[in-house]
Amino acid sequence: MIIYKVDNQTQTEVSTQIKDMGAVLSEISPTLRILKELLSEHKTAISQPSIDKYREELLTMLFEAIRLTHQISINAQRLSSISEQATKHMATLENQIAAALQGRTMQAQDSRANSQQPAIVE
Repeated sequence: MIIYKVDNQTQTEVSTQIKDMGAVLSEISPTLRILKELLSEHKTAISQPSIDKYREELLTMLFEAIRLTHQISINAQRLSSISEQATKHMATLENQIAAALQGRTMQAQDSRANSQQPAIVE
């Protein structure tokens, strides 16, 4: 048995928020890239073993952060799109089931009505 739940209002609100956050997330990677470039320029301005080591650690974190924020942005947008599509498909399925049940109810009522009518003999 498959059980599903859709709160259309909440789904719409959250998807909109995820899309809005996508714009913010898409700005993070370029900002981190700028910081990475600034660190490279900083290296030419001052070089000392302990500062160089600290800067290299920071660069390593920046590379990972750039990769992760890019992936988070992509996956958040995918989640939003997939959940919107799933909501539409489930709504369609729900409508089809309701229509089928309505059709069965009408058939049952017609059958009962026909069986209660006296037969006409000519």
